[in-house]
Amino acid sequence: MARVFIIFILYIGAVAIENDLNRLFSELAGKAPSQAPAVIAVFPFSVAAPGTAPEAGAMVAEYAVAFFSSQPNFRVVEREHFSKVAGELALAQTGVFEEGKALEAGKLLAAEYILTGSINEAMGKRLISARLISTESGEVAAASSVTTEAQQLDAFYKEALGEKTGVSGTIFRSAVAPGWGQFYTGHPVRGGIFTGLAVLSIGALVWAILDYSDKADVVTMYDENRIEPLPGEPSESFAAKKAAAVDDKTDAGTTVNIAAAVLAGVWVANCVDAAVCGKRQSKKIKELYFSPSRQ
Repeated sequence: MARVFIIFILYIGAVAIENDLNRLFSELAGKAPSQAPAVIAVFPFSVAAPGTAPEAGAMVAEYAVAFFSSQPNFRVVEREHFSKVAGELALAQTGVFEEGKALEAGKLLAAEYILTGSINEAMGKRLISARLISTESGEVAAASSVTTEAQQLDAFYKEALGEKTGVSGTIFRSAVAPGWGQFYTGHPVRGGIFTGLAVLSIGALVWAILDYSDKADVVTMYDENRIEPLPGEPSESFAAKKAAAVDDKTDAGTTVNIAAAVLAGVWVANCVDAAVCGKRQSKKIKELYFSPSRQ
């Protein structure tokens, strides 16, 4: 129970900062030059705020990758290319992505812009600033910033990067709404499949319950003598109709159990798949920003 409570608290904080980051990157995308699609390379944000782990900067950058990948006016450099160039320039060894090195890497990656940023302290809160810098001129093409609570930022990176908490957070999302965890980790097709299966399964279960309720009402009316034999109807015929009603109720009950089992199976399979997606996403993030050379 305590673990569930902790996951829930982390989840609430993460949702709050996701809204802040959406606002930050939406403003940045709106200020950016209009030519499309612009190729950008996203670098981990520097962290200067006391008490905030460097991993928070990597996770903000990871969120930026997901955000700009969904924008039609931008194309984000693939992870594999980023990792290769970062290794060649020894960026992964320093843990600090200086602007000059980032510009050099951006040119090697054939990116038109690099996205960099920082996390600083501002009156007890966290100021997250982001900049789009032209690799050709070195000038800032667009800049934006947001302020968020320190606890929310802490919950965000812990949920996303923590080996157990991150996967648990993904499972928590899919347990609440099938497919959400898959969407959250960048697997929209799998998320759509499980969302659709859950909707169909829930619909089938609701129909089965309503059908069972109707057939149970008929049996109750027989038991309470609210349904009587027709004038001149043989007792055997009436008894056969009552027995048929009981059989219909039994069959409907079986259908409810099957529908419930199918729904439970979909829900469990969805959570297992969400765990797999979360594990893969965590591995990708660690490979991109936390290679062995940085440990």
